[in-house]
Amino acid sequence: MPRRKHGFPSSGGLDSTDRNILDFFRGYQIQHGRPPSIREIQHNIRELNSTSAVKYRLDKLVRLGRLRRFQGSGRSARAYYLPLETGSEPATHPVLPILGYITASGQETIVYNDAMREGWKPGIPLDPAYVEGWVELESLEGLHFDDKRYFALQVKGSSMEDRHIFDGDIVVFRHTEEPPPIRGKLVAVYVEGDEWLTLKEFNGVRNGYVILNPANRAEGLTPIQVPAEQARFQGLAVLVIRQLDDGGLTAHRPDLQGPAV
Repeated sequence: MPRRKHGFPSSGGLDSTDRNILDFFRGYQIQHGRPPSIREIQHNIRELNSTSAVKYRLDKLVRLGRLRRFQGSGRSARAYYLPLETGSEPATHPVLPILGYITASGQETIVYNDAMREGWKPGIPLDPAYVEGWVELESLEGLHFDDKRYFALQVKGSSMEDRHIFDGDIVVFRHTEEPPPIRGKLVAVYVEGDEWLTLKEFNGVRNGYVILNPANRAEGLTPIQVPAEQARFQGLAVLVIRQLDDGGLTAHRPDLQGPAV
């Protein structure tokens, strides 16, 4: 079963300084929307009197599975640290980043996705500013999420409800830059020029246009036609994750009908 990650643990090999660092991470990210720098941690944790002391502590937290280290992009190539584990035990399954939102509606209600707008794809250093959260997944039949091609996005909109994808769901994608070989697959497509990312049903390429179908007959939505040179395929949907009223999570394959797994 999937488990969404948020918050921090309070024990398990941590001393009081470690916990102070993690508490500072939590408050700082809520307030600023990004992780703190090493110098900001030093200035706010009185037990740490140098940046090397901060680095030592952060490396320890990485080893304990409490933080994950990312190498930033650009000339500065600064390393970032983000919270990884939130329960009392370290993660035992692959943990995927949730890279913001994907539109499942008409263009009048689009949301923008900075990661895709900046051209992120697997293999490119991941700026933590793009990460909205984490989800831990067990491997399912035919899906092994330790493969670095997988990432997740959260749905905004209702245009895919006939495919059992609803506003607020998290969809896991396998990265691909090619259209699917058959119609009917669910894809993430970034529309260059209009600069938006959409989740739709792929319906082929005709007369130089990529045809993307919504799936909500009740709303009477019509297919979207995107000039092929503007359609940048980002991924193929492989799993839909939904939060239940009791706070639990359930998941199903978007290409299969039947009970959730």
